[in-house]
Amino acid sequence: MSEGGAPGCSGEFFVLAEALRGFRAGPLASDPSDRALARAIGASATTIGDWLKGERFPQDIGRVLAVVRLVREVAAARRIVIPVHGSAGLLDEDLWRAAHQQEARRRAGVISDAVENAQAISALAGPRVRVREADLRRLGVHKAIQVPGVPDEALPEYVPRDVDAAEFGVWAKVAAAAERGGFVLLTGGSSVGKSRCAAEAVRALLPDWWLVHPAGPEQVTVLAQAQPRQTVVWLDELQDYLDGEHGLTGAVMRALLGGPHPAVVIGTLWPDRYHAYTVVPATGGPDPYMREREVLGLAAVIGIGEEFTPAEHDRARAAAARDPQLREALGSAGYGLTQTLAAAPQLVARWQDAPAADPYGWAVLTAALDAARLGGRAPYPSICSERPRRAIAPARSRPGRQETGSSGPWPMPARSCTAPPPRGPRPGPESWARSPGTPWRTT
Repeated sequence: MSEGGAPGCSGEFFVLAEALRGFRAGPLASDPSDRALARAIGASATTIGDWLKGERFPQDIGRVLAVVRLVREVAAARRIVIPVHGSAGLLDEDLWRAAHQQEARRRAGVISDAVENAQAISALAGPRVRVREADLRRLGVHKAIQVPGVPDEALPEYVPRDVDAAEFGVWAKVAAAAERGGFVLLTGGSSVGKSRCAAEAVRALLPDWWLVHPAGPEQVTVLAQAQPRQTVVWLDELQDYLDGEHGLTGAVMRALLGGPHPAVVIGTLWPDRYHAYTVVPATGGPDPYMREREVLGLAAVIGIGEEFTPAEHDRARAAAARDPQLREALGSAGYGLTQTLAAAPQLVARWQDAPAADPYGWAVLTAALDAARLGGRAPYPSICSERPRRAIAPARSRPGRQETGSSGPWPMPARSCTAPPPRGPRPGPESWARSPGTPWRTT
């Protein structure tokens, strides 16, 4: 007997099944038995019991009618009156056939609604993929340095961090979130491995869950309303979802985490932004980040360090024997392993060479860095506009340098200076800082 589990077992078909169960258990004294019915139609006794108790829906109407006939034959042989159900007898085959068709149509509609719901989630909240099939680069993991013989898009072997398997570390927090819903937030500076760390955790623990990477806070709201099952909501660069008039709210997050199908929410954020959002304002003073602070108050926060511990370095050296990208990164001095893998040295060298090679480009990039540190967001179209350039040009003139104080459009080389370096992407400009009167330096 081919069966389907409920969505709901309260229709007319199940009312008939309950009535048949009572008739057989009472006047017929459990004759025929579940075993006898099962042998007659080629099913298990458990299947017959589940069907009569309304716990399963038999897809094959032919087998349903065979059971009805067997019960009717026993009742007739024992001269027991068959009770009336509605306008017909309880064992009337047309009555059972109509009830079965009605239930089958209802179930088809429920399945159709579920499919439409999934399609709506995809259309409004963004496409979803299984966690195990997610592209790590699209989740925010930096492209790695290029090494001869290694494909351009290849990522290095993951080096486990100490915080991964710690008692209250990333894996523990993700596992707890999977059981009852939870928001796991990783904080750390540029290119320290926040996204990779989180991605490896969900891939290991929740490979068969769905993963959705919303484009903005509106899509997160759609997910909170839809309540999809077993879903990881990926909020890399959390500030993109918090900022603005219509940023993410505590109510939406609570709906995601506490609904019928609690989600696992993964976010990443820079420490300085986390501090700016969560600092409590002075009594009576303005509170511009009250909404953001409410959202972050729901998170289990885990910091990812910039420097590798001795144990992490040991694991990296062991992995480097198999991975040429790790091998080259370990051989670079002056930068952390994860920053080197994300091509930070190439970017810094490009900027340091720009004053001589392309003063316009150097001015553009310097202005972009200043704008970013003041809270601006890329892209910065005004930097390359036709407005006068004196305000963002280098302050000191050097012999042989073209004067940059005249008006007019920026030459194209100035714009190309800010393109990604040839051996990897550029980390965010917030990863650079300078002291007054000193050149830029990495932090």
